[in-house]
Amino acid sequence: PAYIKSEFLDTLGYSNEAVEALEEDVKNVYPLRRIGEAIDVAKAIAFLCSEDASYITGDCMVVDGGGSYVNITRR
Repeated sequence: PAYIKSEFLDTLGYSNEAVEALEEDVKNVYPLRRIGEAIDVAKAIAFLCSEDASYITGDCMVVDGGGSYVNITRR
């Protein structure tokens, strides 16, 4: 799973400063050079629900900006 910029980070206990630091870390490490947003996940879901994905079954789509390939630890 990737970090997604949302209110859920608040729920996890991230302060505003921690979120800003995380965003900077992600920009420097993730292959796509940005933190994910809810719209990124929503678009993947919309695609899987669309006719364009009518022949896709039982797949796990990774929506993580390449984060699966790197390791970012919480500061």
